[in-house]
Formats: sequence, C-alpha cells, structure tokens
Amino acid sequence: MPISRRQRTRLRTDSPRDRQILALHVAAVEKLIADPLLAKNALEKLERRYAAGLIKHSIYIGWFSILDLLIHHQVESFKLAVVADNAYMRRLRRKSPMIALDCDN
Repeated sequence: MPISRRQRTRLRTDSPRDRQILALHVAAVEKLIADPLLAKNALEKLERRYAAGLIKHSIYIGWFSILDLLIHHQVESFKLAVVADNAYMRRLRRKSPMIALDCDN
C-alpha cells in the first residue's frame, strides 16, 4: 500500500524549510526576551488569528501556553519550548505568531 502525502510529510524530520523556520524562531526568541512588549503583541496576534478562524484550537493552545511562559518570566522554559526538535513543535512553528512582530500592532 502506498504512503499518503500526509504520512510522507510526517516522516520528514529535517527539511530545509523547517531548519529555516527554526532559525527565524531562535532570532524571534531573543527579540521577545529583550522586549516584553513584543510578547504581548505576539499574544494579541495569536488571539486575532484564532478569532478569525485562521488557526486551529490545538495550535492556539500550544502557542498560548508557550507565550504564557515568557509572560510569567520563565525565560529558560520558553526558550526550550520554542526550539524543541519534535514533530509537534515543527508543526506549531509553521503557524507561529512570532514572525514579523515589530511590523504588527
């Protein structure tokens, strides 16, 4: 039986796109830690995307939990959560509210 497209996507663990997205998130983490206002902007962006139906509930809960770590000053846990190398975080990073933060209000 052939492997479906969805299964092939799940099997890929280290695509160039995922590496690029991870690099962007490493930079975004440093910006968020340096400027707490950006964390609130990211949370607002997440809320707007969820309210507009642009992201699923599971993505919303995942990012809300991660951003909540930073808002409650758990910086190391926040860093580790964002850069975790697992299928769940790769999926979450593709729907990130942390990209282009200083461009959105």
